[in-house]
Amino acid sequence: MKTYEEEETVMQYLGRAYRRCRRRMDISQCLGEKAENSRTYDSDRNYVYLIDRTVMDCCSDTRHIIINDYLKKSAPKWYVGYFSKSRYYRVRRDAVHEFLHCLQG
Repeated sequence: MKTYEEEETVMQYLGRAYRRCRRRMDISQCLGEKAENSRTYDSDRNYVYLIDRTVMDCCSDTRHIIINDYLKKSAPKWYVGYFSKSRYYRVRRDAVHEFLHCLQG
């Protein structure tokens, strides 16, 4: 069992990789370079699909937190309209654990 700090580090890494893959896919589509870099594009698409599919398998609170904290990098206090501060940190801990558990299958 990983500690929350270790899980958080993994989530930060997965989020950075997700955003990088999405950015490369968007650039390739804009420039029409899908065929030239098909191996990279296919890898990026598969990674994005895996993360998106995993998010969809999680409960709604987890989806909200994973998307806004790790995948989109929303404004720092995006959660104010949804959770109290204490509930947010409690749900966030559970969300990270749930997401990583779903990702492992």
